[in-house]
Amino acid sequence: MKALFNIKKHKLILVIFWTAFSSLNGVMISNIVISAGKLNNQMNIYDILKFGGKSLGIWVIVYSATYFAGVTQASIIKDINLRIKQSYFESEFLNNKVSKDASQIISAVMNDLKLIETNYLEQIFSTFSNILLFIFSLSYMLYLNLVVSLVFIVFSLLPVIVPSIMGKRLVKSANDFSESSAAYSKILKEAFNGYQTVSIFSAEKGILEYSTKRLVKMEQSVFELKKSEWLAKLLSSIISGFSFIIPFVIGSYLIIFKGTLSFSILIGIFLANDKVVGPIQSIVGSLSTMKTTKELRKKYFKYLQRSNGNLSAKDSKVGMDNTDIKCIELDSLRYNLNNGKTLNLDLQLKKPFRVLLTGESGSGKTTFLNLLNGTLSPQKGQMRVNGREIVNLKIPTVSQNPYIFDTSIRENITLFQNYLFSEDEIIEVLKKVKLYDELVYDGGLDYQCGEQGGYLSGGQKQKLALARLLIRNKVIYLLDEISANLDEKNSKIIHDLLFELDDSFIEVSHHYDLNDVRYTAVYKMTDEGRIEKLRE
Repeated sequence: MKALFNIKKHKLILVIFWTAFSSLNGVMISNIVISAGKLNNQMNIYDILKFGGKSLGIWVIVYSATYFAGVTQASIIKDINLRIKQSYFESEFLNNKVSKDASQIISAVMNDLKLIETNYLEQIFSTFSNILLFIFSLSYMLYLNLVVSLVFIVFSLLPVIVPSIMGKRLVKSANDFSESSAAYSKILKEAFNGYQTVSIFSAEKGILEYSTKRLVKMEQSVFELKKSEWLAKLLSSIISGFSFIIPFVIGSYLIIFKGTLSFSILIGIFLANDKVVGPIQSIVGSLSTMKTTKELRKKYFKYLQRSNGNLSAKDSKVGMDNTDIKCIELDSLRYNLNNGKTLNLDLQLKKPFRVLLTGESGSGKTTFLNLLNGTLSPQKGQMRVNGREIVNLKIPTVSQNPYIFDTSIRENITLFQNYLFSEDEIIEVLKKVKLYDELVYDGGLDYQCGEQGGYLSGGQKQKLALARLLIRNKVIYLLDEISANLDEKNSKIIHDLLFELDDSFIEVSHHYDLNDVRYTAVYKMTDEGRIEKLRE
């Protein structure tokens, strides 16, 4: 229930107002019938038209209120869903300390929270509506005739004794069916799995006879269950007959012999009674349904306490400003690899630098980059920037398989921050990485990249990844095997582009030209986990 107190108060007031009006439908129908019973041949056509117009008007008002109540309820549920789902997603997405299973997050948003909506939030409104419907209809019944109304209510509640009479028998029949069904399924499975053994010993007849006995027992349990269900329906129907006919008998007695009741009022009480007993049953059902979400509510309702718009994520054009980084130092930085080796890193880089790092597979080159970009945290040692220790440098990285979203060129470059970059800025960076003429000139910025960049070549993906950096003024970046999946021509295009820029970078690569003087230094990751300089 506390979920409703985290929404706009005017919506709660509106839903109470409209629900109160819509809960008059039991009174309305009963009143129309009673009013119709007062029509007689002494009236003229205008009296009849007046009755019809008044009845229709009330009908439209009440069911219009039902519509507005439903729409307001849907609006409240939408607000609650938005807060819970977005806060939950933000919490899971921004907490990058643990690797996430996307399928679990999707299941939670689409299934768990949908269950809370249908089995809790909607049931709250249903319960409130049924309480009002019960109060209004009961009050109107008692106003019409106290004695007859009480008789109707008492006898209408009689069918609820059927579950207490038949409950144990139905449960036993259901359990017997469940056990016999499981036993038959088991023998079928065993028969097929053990066929070779049975066949070798020529024992097919035995297992067929045994499975037939299990089948007969199962079908008999099905029969007993259905028989119990039909018996419950019989008892319910007979008791319902008592609860329907006896109040009418008493009402007819009062009409004929006492003259204290009219037939139209008797029918009116009968119609209103349905709106008294029915809501009671619905309220009981709703409360039971709401209980099923207790654990889910404990898990997810904490996200309602979080204010919208207070994200801990950065949202700027440049993200981390690394333009003032002049020197990066690694001082005895230590990290244990999964293969049992340990990285012991000592390195000093002063801008501008264009560093190439080589080494055998498994030597720790990618781990080194992940320590620099903040994906991993060192176990010992220090990382300093401009002489000051820093825990998480977060240098942006381009991998050999950059992730391309299944959306447009524009959104892949801005990473869904379209509002931060002008169209001219995007076009300028696309020209810089030589993608404009290839893709954008004809297709525009809305050119679709496809799932995992399926509509782009390997070289175009790398250029797109570089464009993400350049548009954000990332003047220092890391490159992890960016030419591994490229042919010689595209690799040369990408490297020529990198060296044309005034930016600093560290590139990890198996394929390199040691004599390429455009690199300011070439290093190798040794088998001992150290960085060794090959040349200046």
